[in-house]
Amino acid sequence: MFLKNQIKISRLLLLTIVLSVGLATIIYTQTAFSLNFGGIDLTKIPGLEKALDKISTALPSKDVKIALTAKVSDVDDRANILDGKVKVNDTITGQYIYNPSIKDTNTDETVGDYQHTKKPYGITLKAGDLVFKTDPNNVNFLVELVNRDMQDNYLLRSYNNLPLASGFPVSHIAWQLDDETGKAISSDSLKKTPTPPVLNKWTSIFGLTIEGEDENRDNSFFIRAHVDSVKLIR
Repeated sequence: MFLKNQIKISRLLLLTIVLSVGLATIIYTQTAFSLNFGGIDLTKIPGLEKALDKISTALPSKDVKIALTAKVSDVDDRANILDGKVKVNDTITGQYIYNPSIKDTNTDETVGDYQHTKKPYGITLKAGDLVFKTDPNNVNFLVELVNRDMQDNYLLRSYNNLPLASGFPVSHIAWQLDDETGKAISSDSLKKTPTPPVLNKWTSIFGLTIEGEDENRDNSFFIRAHVDSVKLIR
C-alpha cells in the first residue's frame, strides 16, 4: 500500500511540474513575455531560461505587426518619378510584420540578424496614393538589432519590393534608430526587445528611407522621413 501511495504521489508531482513548465513556456513565448512565474524569477533558476528559449523556438510563434507614422524631411526626385506626390512635411503611414522566433543568423553576440524570406513578413508604406511595399512573392526582409556598450541600433531593411504603379522600381526601404548611450535595449534578442520600440529611447539620424533607381541608374528618387509614432497592432 505504501509503495502504491508513493507511486501516486510521484505521478502527481511529475504532472504538476509538466503543467507548470508548460504554462511558463506559454507565458515565455508571448510577444510581451514574462520571466516571472508565480512570484519566482525564472532567470534565477540555472539553465531554465536557456531551456525555455529552445522550447519556445520550436513552438509556433505569434507574428508581430506594428503600425507607424512618419513625417517627410527630405525628397530628392529630380526626374519627377513621384510626380510631386511626396513633399516635405507630408505624413507617411504604414506597418511592418515580423516573427520574433526567427533564428538569429549573426554569430556576433552583440548583433542579431533576423532574416525573413516569406510572406506575410515585410513592410508596407503609403504616401498619398503611392504605395511602397515588400514584394510578397520574393521577400527579403531583415530585422537587425545591435546591442553594444556605447551603441544600440534597431534596423529594418526590405531588399525586394514591388514597383510603383508606374512600373518604376523601388530598390530599398529601411528604417534605422540609434542610441549612443547603449541603453535603449538590453540584448540583441528579438524576443526580448520592447515591442514596439520605445521611440523616446532612440534618436532618428538615418530615419525611414525609401529609394528607387532604374536599371541603368539614370533616374532615381530618394525619400527620408522620421517616425513619430508606433503602435502594436498584434
